[in-house]
Amino acid sequence: MAVQFTLEEYPLYDEAFAKGMAKGDVKRLLRLIERRVGTVPDNVAERVRNGSAEDFDRWFDAIGDSGNLTAAELDSILDLRTN
Repeated sequence: MAVQFTLEEYPLYDEAFAKGMAKGDVKRLLRLIERRVGTVPDNVAERVRNGSAEDFDRWFDAIGDSGNLTAAELDSILDLRTN
């Protein structure tokens, strides 16, 4: 007999699941960026790793919807400031 439980009943499992999903989101977004613009600079990877769930939704949409994505456009999407 299988044991069943919900994540709401066990908040630590819920938190672990959320962290696992977040790592997967980071990995997928970095892969998408790499496929679109080439090598991912360290400052871009750091910005992605520090993004919120809302950031990820916005970034996936913007990067996916962009035609010919340039590094400057990527910086703008991620709100990076270039000097």
